[in-house]
Amino acid sequence: MVQATCGVIAGLIVGLPALGDSQETVLWYDRPASTWTEALSVGNGRLGAMVFGGVEAERIQLNEQSVWAGPPVSENPEDLGEIIAEARKLFFAGKPGEGERLIGERALASRISPRSQQTLGDLYLRMILPEAPEAEPILITGWKRGPRLQAPDLAQLAPAFDDVGWAVVQALEIPQNMTITYRASFTLTREQVASCLSELRLSPIDDRSIVWINGREVGRTSEWNRSYTFDVAGALRVDENVIAIAATNIGGPGSMAASVSLGHSGVPSDYRRELDLDTAIATTSFTIAGVRYEREVFARSADDIIAVRLTSSDQGALSFDASLSHPATVGIYGQSDRRLVMGGRASHGESHLGVRFHAVLNVDAEGGTIEQRDGTIQVRGANEALVLLGASTDYNFDDPARPLDHDRVGEAARDIEGARPKGADRLRVEHVGEHQRLFRRCTIDLGESEHADLPTDARLRRVIDGVDQGVTDAGLEELMFQYGRYLLICSSRPGTATCPTSTPCIPRTGSPPISSPSSSPRRARPSSTASLTAAGTPVGAALG
Repeated sequence: MVQATCGVIAGLIVGLPALGDSQETVLWYDRPASTWTEALSVGNGRLGAMVFGGVEAERIQLNEQSVWAGPPVSENPEDLGEIIAEARKLFFAGKPGEGERLIGERALASRISPRSQQTLGDLYLRMILPEAPEAEPILITGWKRGPRLQAPDLAQLAPAFDDVGWAVVQALEIPQNMTITYRASFTLTREQVASCLSELRLSPIDDRSIVWINGREVGRTSEWNRSYTFDVAGALRVDENVIAIAATNIGGPGSMAASVSLGHSGVPSDYRRELDLDTAIATTSFTIAGVRYEREVFARSADDIIAVRLTSSDQGALSFDASLSHPATVGIYGQSDRRLVMGGRASHGESHLGVRFHAVLNVDAEGGTIEQRDGTIQVRGANEALVLLGASTDYNFDDPARPLDHDRVGEAARDIEGARPKGADRLRVEHVGEHQRLFRRCTIDLGESEHADLPTDARLRRVIDGVDQGVTDAGLEELMFQYGRYLLICSSRPGTATCPTSTPCIPRTGSPPISSPSSSPRRARPSSTASLTAAGTPVGAALG
């Protein structure tokens, strides 16, 4: 791959102010995103992506700002001012009905519904990884049995509850129409907690139960004839842990789970998924069978592409399949051994036809082989790879009612061909330099951070759980402030602000993607006042 020269690198970074060591600019997690709202976002104003960070299968959900279903919103009449003035006269003359009728008939544009911004699709990278031995699960035993109750007593589930008088039992029966709480303690080493011990596995409980670990509810069971698995990584801690299960039998013979164990989710022990706000790069890294794998995803603004760089620590150890997917019916075909094309049209089923779109995916690899089969690009035995995605639509910014008639595939391919000769190194350096020109215009320092070594979701949970005790985290507040700026910088740039913001995860509440962002790409208010002009675009224009 083409390497960036020292002169290019120096020219891009000279003059940028450095962030202080105490600045909080990295959101990070110790497991892949399980839902869309947990994924990490990158964007360049027109294109956006949500990175899930999977180990064996990476999903990158794609967005382009103009992919809308339905026709454009109708324009207001040119004589709107005169109509409103006439309606006001009617209102003040005591004729509100006539005024409303006038506005309805002459002032309001015709309603078009439903209209929605829709996904550009998904990029999937299915990794071919060496086999790794699976760690043995930890069986939880030594259950203490509480008294019979008519209903669960939540006080018995708390870790500080005094169960000294409860007997350790082998039989775990529950009488009919009764609730019994079972408690057990277990000890975990620092190595076990760090090894992504994250699943609580329960055999069937007859009939239902509430499960707590260390004072936090981690799950409930409701079906007597099935096993359950709960994610408990955030609830476990080094040294002593307390698990409590309030099990209820609603009829016939009943019992607590015969087997309760802690297991690994299959996530490598050194797994890390992060979004560096200062570089605008989402990185996923992990080690399997002694081989270190890393994926970097960023949205290059000047080249107008999404880039994914894949590397491995060992020569020839990188193998994967790249493909495109879309929830609606679209056309996907291979254009060459290293290139895929996907095209379709936004709609609601067969109605409300909207914007036509095409996406082009290109894969280059250093070493190994590349072959395209049935719409999948197969990379085998490479040292590293660069995946580039470009997209084009028929949306006409100057006249939305008149769609563009141009070669969308060719336009997306030209964006890719403009970026390919630069190679991964130069693309990355140029991207970071351009982003930091905007991001480093504002810094904030609320004091020393004591919890940056914790995953971001664990830090937020710590504050939420301790709000009544006055628990705070100044570093997390810095991070959320900077995250708000990051989102708007990456979702609105000059020349792209006619449509709503394209970074798909802009939340309604302005919190990181461990909270409750909107469920689909949509425009939203900026998440901090510092974001309003972060990219040099007035907020009104940025929000469309």
